[in-house]
Amino acid sequence: MYGKHLVTAPNLASLVFESSYLLKFYTDLCYLEKVDVCINYRDVWNGCRVAELLQQLHNVKFLTLNLELVKMLSSYLEQISLQPSPFSNLKSLKIYPVYVPSDDESHKRVKVSTEVINYLLDGSPTATFTLISYEEIKEKQQKVQAIENAAKAQKLMAKLQVMLEQEKANIETCVDRPIEAGTLDQGN
Repeated sequence: MYGKHLVTAPNLASLVFESSYLLKFYTDLCYLEKVDVCINYRDVWNGCRVAELLQQLHNVKFLTLNLELVKMLSSYLEQISLQPSPFSNLKSLKIYPVYVPSDDESHKRVKVSTEVINYLLDGSPTATFTLISYEEIKEKQQKVQAIENAAKAQKLMAKLQVMLEQEKANIETCVDRPIEAGTLDQGN
């Protein structure tokens, strides 16, 4: 049996959900305005369940979905083509890939079916639509890696500075220590 997230939060205004478990709301989400959903687990999620989740999020204004979730919705085209868009208040829809293909597949473009985009946006014709490319995700990952590397380098430099100061102190202690008479002649 797969796990579930059961949520009762009628005043919820913002939600970031990243999980492979099912998500079910037990209250109407009247105040929910901003949602970011990231799901990629086909054994639990399918197009039907994704459509059910989106129906529950009908009041959102700012929606971010991962590409893999949207592709699951594509497998449910016959059913969603018969349903109206769940979103009548949507101002922004953003779709982004979680997984970036390897370098030999980097020529691939992010693709979303027109039918799915229509399903998501038809109820909100003035909403902006942003489709994040693999290249943008790669660039973001590279920037994050560069920032992490810079932070590590700064920590190492700080440690080296401490070690250098300790070594200088040790050398000064040795230089400042007077040589006792006869210590140089001990070898004779």
